[in-house]
Amino acid sequence: MLRGTRLSALFTPALAERLAARPAGNEPTCSPVVGVCDAQTPAGLRFRVFYPGQPDSTAVPAGWFTESLGDALKGHVHTMSPMKSGTTSFALLAPLLKGVANTVIPLAHAALPTAFVDLVPQPPPPSGFPVVVFSHGLTGTGEEQATLFTAWARAGWVVAVVHHTEGSSSRAVLPGGNELYYQHPPGMNGRPGVYPPDYRTVQVERRQAELTSLVQYIVDDKGLGAKLPIENKRVVIGGFSYGAATAALAVAKHPERYAAAILLDGWFNIDLKSIKSCSSDEQVAFPPLAHERGLGSVPALFVGSSEFAGYRAMHKATEELSRKCGPGTETHVLPQTTHFSFMDMVCWLSVFAPWVYRKMGAHDPEGSYEQLFDLTTAFLSRISKL
Repeated sequence: MLRGTRLSALFTPALAERLAARPAGNEPTCSPVVGVCDAQTPAGLRFRVFYPGQPDSTAVPAGWFTESLGDALKGHVHTMSPMKSGTTSFALLAPLLKGVANTVIPLAHAALPTAFVDLVPQPPPPSGFPVVVFSHGLTGTGEEQATLFTAWARAGWVVAVVHHTEGSSSRAVLPGGNELYYQHPPGMNGRPGVYPPDYRTVQVERRQAELTSLVQYIVDDKGLGAKLPIENKRVVIGGFSYGAATAALAVAKHPERYAAAILLDGWFNIDLKSIKSCSSDEQVAFPPLAHERGLGSVPALFVGSSEFAGYRAMHKATEELSRKCGPGTETHVLPQTTHFSFMDMVCWLSVFAPWVYRKMGAHDPEGSYEQLFDLTTAFLSRISKL
């Protein structure tokens, strides 16, 4: 099932416009515009698709959010504040917050530059479109790297980003329409109990299963239909943070089906000692199976923040994993960056971004984001020629 999110574009962040003004590339499927649609698998797993589109003067601009900014904010309020879903205060105030956000915040009316709802796709190559299947981070959603996905689609790739439903997203919509908010682990954020040492190891297996099921639906089952045929030899898997760990685990389990991996500021080590309610003080290379097996012959692009590189155990685990990947693997650390340097927040904050990011220790958030675009699009261009 395909459906589009429609809006009237009243605001577009300047950085997003600048990124969209870059040349799309020279491949036959490169396009100046991108189609966006929302879909779900037969099992009800939701995902968003970005693809090379054909220009249409009557097309409706696509927004950042699958439903609305207000819905996204409800998830973050539950995740980061004392006001939790299921409480009376949340039931009373969340709808009010949603309404106010969708009315007065300019981002609620923002358009993704060059992206339009349900465009007719570019004619596919004889073998089908190459595809990137992407997993979002912990407490995130599939909406936080939309400008990056748009750039990849303009370069000729179909990009499908999953909305995880196993409890790691700030807010997800389940089959049937019920909302699932972030599930805080036992022993954290006021939840009673003791943090199980294997909590994330068990959870990442469920995330990997969702990600792999999306790959199967899109590639094997031809779930996007005849207009968006997918080439099964150029399937790239990617992710940010927890999503990078999820993608790495998927490759470790099924290296034969992936042409490459894009791993952005990956969460490749868990410091159990830092969790007060946990009985273990281990440093866990994460996910364990990915570190044990490696990624086989699959080349990977590792792009990390200087923040994560400053955590000794995290940096060591990332370096060790990168040495267990295929020929052509690249590793980069963006200087003076934080974990938030890999998200569209740098676009959303508009003129306030430099000030906010400096407070977090990031020197040039817009320049770093542009560097991320350069590294990832160059890597995809190289993979497309294999």
